[in-house]
Amino acid sequence: MGIKMGVALDSAGREWHADTYVKGQGLEPLRCERCPTPVAHQAAHTRERDDRSIYVPAYFR
Repeated sequence: MGIKMGVALDSAGREWHADTYVKGQGLEPLRCERCPTPVAHQAAHTRERDDRSIYVPAYFR
């Protein structure tokens, strides 16, 4: 299982927050803010679990 991160950097070194990032805004590839590992953005969504809707906030993985 990967780590969920709230912040990532683009190729220009600009910081992006998962809750406000939209694909295509930053210079890809995005990377971890602490190391050169590439990351992908996961948009916020709802998930059904035990007959309940659960909100999953946006994150980088």
